[in-house]
Amino acid sequence: RAAPKVRFVSMKTFLRQVPLQKADGHWLSAGGGARVHEEWPLRAEPEAALAKRLRSEDATVLILREDPSKNMCWMFGDKKYMHAARGKVYAKLRESSKSFEEYASHMLSDHDSLSMQSALVVQWRSMTNSLMYTLQDVNPKKQLDSNDRSRHHQDCAQAVAQGADQIFVDAGAQHVVLFSDIHTGCDPGGMDCGYREFDHLRQKHPKLEADRKAAAAYLAGRNWSSGDAMVSRYMREHPFRAGYESDSGVQGLLIEYTSRRAFALLTCTQSDCGHCGRAISGFSQSIVAMRMQSDETQCLTWQSWVSPQRPTGCPGHESGQ
Repeated sequence: RAAPKVRFVSMKTFLRQVPLQKADGHWLSAGGGARVHEEWPLRAEPEAALAKRLRSEDATVLILREDPSKNMCWMFGDKKYMHAARGKVYAKLRESSKSFEEYASHMLSDHDSLSMQSALVVQWRSMTNSLMYTLQDVNPKKQLDSNDRSRHHQDCAQAVAQGADQIFVDAGAQHVVLFSDIHTGCDPGGMDCGYREFDHLRQKHPKLEADRKAAAAYLAGRNWSSGDAMVSRYMREHPFRAGYESDSGVQGLLIEYTSRRAFALLTCTQSDCGHCGRAISGFSQSIVAMRMQSDETQCLTWQSWVSPQRPTGCPGHESGQ
C-alpha cells in the first residue's frame, strides 16, 4: 500500500537474480554485475530528504542499513526512554523459561570449574564506546588515542587482574573464571566461539588486534579459566534445541545465569573503571541488580576493579575490601 508501483519479491528470489556477498561487514555484488550502494539513514530523516540525497546515485542495488546504537531494539531498554509500562514489559522479556533454567542449571552441575561454591567470576565487558568507535572508524574525537592502541587491552587486563587478585583473597575464592569479549571469534576448528559482533572490523586494526590477543594470552597465563569457551563447548555438546549449538543469544543467557549465581563476582558498573570496562552495560547492570537481591551474593559482588569495595552495609566495606 505504501508503494503501489513498486514490485515486491522474496529475498530468495531477489538474491537468485542479483547475487550478493558480505565482505568486511559490507555488501558487494557476488557476480560483479550489480553496483551496490549502502546507506545508513538517520532515524529522523524524512524519506523525501533521503531520496533527494540519493538522486544522483547510480547504483543498481540500494541497501538501507541501520546503526545498531540508534535502533529501537537498542533504545527499548535505555533508561532515558523507559516508563513504568515499558519497564514491566522489559522485565518480563528478561525472564527465562523453566526449560532454559533447567538447562543452565545442568550446565553448572556438569562443570566443576563453574561451581557456585568456589569461583570468582570476572565479567569484563571491554567494548567501551571509545573502543567501539575506533573499530568502526567513526567519531574520531571519541576514539582511543593512537598512542594507546598498542597497549590498551594489555594495560586494562593488568588492571583487572590486580583488582581480581585482591578480591580473590578477600572472598576466599578457589579459582577464577573469566567471561569477556576479548575472547573473540572461533577456535581453529570453528567449533567453539566467543564474542563475534565486531570480528569483521578487527582485521582493519592490526595493532589493536595484536594488543587484544596479547591481553587474552596474559590472562590465560594466570590460569584463569575461559568461561566463554566452557559455555560454547557445553552448547555444542548439549544443545538447548536442535540448531542452537552456537546461538549467541543462548550463549549470553548462560553467561548471565552463571554470573548471577557465582560464588563471587567482579564486574564494572562504576565510572572509575569505565576506561577499560563498559560501565554503562545493561547486561552487567542487570547481573549486579539480581545479585543485590540475594543475601547470599550481595556482599560477594564487586562493581569495580579500580576501587574494589563491597556494597554498603557489607563487612569490609569501609576498609576498601
